Amino acid sequence: MPPELRPILAAVLSVVALIVLVTRLRVHPFLGLLVASLMLGFLAGLVPADIIKNFGKGFGDVMGSVGIIIGLRTMLGGVLVLSGGADRLATSLTSICCARFSTRLVRRKSAGGSWK
Repeated sequence: MPPELRPILAAVLSVVALIVLVTRLRVHPFLGLLVASLMLGFLAGLVPADIIKNFGKGFGDVMGSVGIIIGLRTMLGGVLVLSGGADRLATSLTSICCARFSTRLVRRKSAGGSWK
């Protein structure tokens, strides 16, 4: 195999492994991503110490930028629930469209589907 194809093959195999882990084996997506990233590092020929170091740095960078947004959205949701705004929002949405249709939408969304 040509050496320039090795990183591409490693990435493809890692993505396939992630899809199989999450869809077929029902592994939690976070653990699937962890296993796929470790697999990508090994297949790319990195030293295990570098794999762990790079994973930690990448995870820390992402959580540093996304963690603030998640925290703020969680606080906003808590304020909505405590103030009764969530109930008011649900009541308003139910009155705009028929209750049967909105119930189906909520069921579909809770099952992991889209709002459409």
